[in-house]
Amino acid sequence: MEIQITVDTQGDDTAAHDLYHWLRQDRELRRHVEVELAQASEASDRMSAGEIINMFVSNGIAAASLLVNIVVAWRASRPSPPGAVTFERGGVTVTVHDASDETLSRVALLVAPETRGDLGAAGPSAPSVAGNR
Repeated sequence: MEIQITVDTQGDDTAAHDLYHWLRQDRELRRHVEVELAQASEASDRMSAGEIINMFVSNGIAAASLLVNIVVAWRASRPSPPGAVTFERGGVTVTVHDASDETLSRVALLVAPETRGDLGAAGPSAPSVAGNR
């Protein structure tokens, strides 16, 4: 399964590179995921993103928890709050603005192939509204 991750750079052109390196450094995640950095298409006007991270996941359930935890840790480590991180799989997107339980559950459901249809009443593309970044 392929998942694309886009980081809203908000003027920080190193954000996608930094997240890419966080993902590549996690040994456990590398057991289940192949990670590549690529240029974002010009058609992508959702965010000001220069690059996207393509992930090829061999075991969605095992990778879901790891991926969510790594992105949360990466967001917390940034010197200033990073922009939104969007996960896309098969045309379904989940945008992470915070580390709320609801948002993290929606990302985990998107990544886990067995439960992808159960993204909840809020819908897969609804952004999280919690205040902390």
